[in-house]
Amino acid sequence: MEKLNKLIIGLAFLLTSAFCTAQVEPFTQFYTLDPEWDGHYFKQTLHTSDGGYIAAFNQNIGFYDRTNLLKLDKYGEIEWRTILEDTAYMNIESQSVCIDNNGNYYLAGSVQIGYTTYVDYNAMIAKFSPIGELLWCKTYGRTPDNDPNNWGGESLRKIIFGLDNELIAVGSRGGCGVTYQGNAFVMCIDTNGEEKWNWDDCDSENFTSYFNSIVQSPSGHLYAIGAANIKAYYNGSYWNSIDQGFVVKINIDGSISDTLIFGKPQYQLHLKDINVISENRFALVGWVADTNSNSLTNIKHSLIIVDTLFNPLYQNNITIGSEGGYQQISIDKDTNIFVNAITYPSNIMSGSEYRSDFLWLKYDQKGRVIWKKYVGGEFYSSCMGHQAVSADNDGGATFGCTFSWHEGTYFATAALYKLDSLGNGDYPISDFPYSDSVEYIIYNKEIPAIADSKVYIYPNPAKEELIVNIPANLINSEFKVFSITGRLVIERILKNTQNKIDISHLKNGIYISMIKKDETVLYRKIVVNK
Repeated sequence: MEKLNKLIIGLAFLLTSAFCTAQVEPFTQFYTLDPEWDGHYFKQTLHTSDGGYIAAFNQNIGFYDRTNLLKLDKYGEIEWRTILEDTAYMNIESQSVCIDNNGNYYLAGSVQIGYTTYVDYNAMIAKFSPIGELLWCKTYGRTPDNDPNNWGGESLRKIIFGLDNELIAVGSRGGCGVTYQGNAFVMCIDTNGEEKWNWDDCDSENFTSYFNSIVQSPSGHLYAIGAANIKAYYNGSYWNSIDQGFVVKINIDGSISDTLIFGKPQYQLHLKDINVISENRFALVGWVADTNSNSLTNIKHSLIIVDTLFNPLYQNNITIGSEGGYQQISIDKDTNIFVNAITYPSNIMSGSEYRSDFLWLKYDQKGRVIWKKYVGGEFYSSCMGHQAVSADNDGGATFGCTFSWHEGTYFATAALYKLDSLGNGDYPISDFPYSDSVEYIIYNKEIPAIADSKVYIYPNPAKEELIVNIPANLINSEFKVFSITGRLVIERILKNTQNKIDISHLKNGIYISMIKKDETVLYRKIVVNK
């Protein structure tokens, strides 16, 4: 029963999301935790059950890096921190943080294990108790250490806690495929750090590839996204740097369901993050360039809304003149979408002396801009690519960022800015003359509007029978029920507005039901408890 309760909590988190409930006025906090350290960087922030934040937070002094797990209250004040550093490694960096059903925290990133021809890294995952006590820290290496043919080794960029009480992390690994540059990599471990399965892109025809993010849908499928260089060598010796979005759909047992090159050959597209909007929609963020040359100046931040087959529905492009840094997506309970990016005005306007600004955006669920804020200007000498964003429960969001105060210095300060639903807060507005125009594309694949209130599946929990009520326009829909491991256990056609489904053969546990007709796909959680 304990395991069942954990799974119910985990699935409910994915289907409905967990957000802080208390509304907080806008605030600004700066973080220079140790003055002797040159740089302080937010990598990811998540809301905790008490309304505060947990953060993956890095520091550097010269070429030495260490990472922190940082617990903040709802006003951004530090409650505690745990420093992760080890003299056995030259550097430790985290890129992502997640939380399990028991309130334990996990950091994922990399450790530098050596230096030969190139810097050599291993993937790293560390587990912490709810009060920040380090429980274990493990490294994962696929390629020989200190191998001169292995450029970069393994590194992780995103970690999530999955439906089956396991952790899934994505990134890249070197020393495989047709180049030493690196290929996309995904791994799954249990909560003790023991590996369950892994997959890499080494056997594909992609010249290079990497994953930046991963998400699990309510159906249990995993979607890993990033970029792949789909060209081989250029003029016989140099690769043509034409990248496209790279998407891999993974079953819950680690088997690959599908791989997809996402984008158009005449453009370059890098996908940076993915999040779930609803049962049949995802939000993607990254950058797109309307040129296939290696000189990328007309680069645009891009938010793309797709269906479960990754058909684009809406796309919104804003010229930013850069790759946008570590762009992230966070979505609130009302399906407002919050995104961050970095701009380079000198690539937008020739001769501009502006170095960089932050771009903070709020979109609706169709990818239309509600507000956008260009932050920085003369207040910051340089805005850096290390960023984080967490949607709040009041229509606003909290943005983490890193900047330097003075030109020519390597000293970097981290900051946390809480904005309200209108985008108000205490932050410096850039006075660079950005264009108000945006490129909003509708792909004429509207998802049929079906109010969730018109679909009922009851009783829930159920024992011997389910009643499935649907609106008239869903008659003749497919109805399928899957176990938590992805096994199909029931398959029917819903021929009436009220349908009786026999479940007497099902064992106690959590199941996922799917109703599908044309491009409409709805998922519901079902609990069988006899």
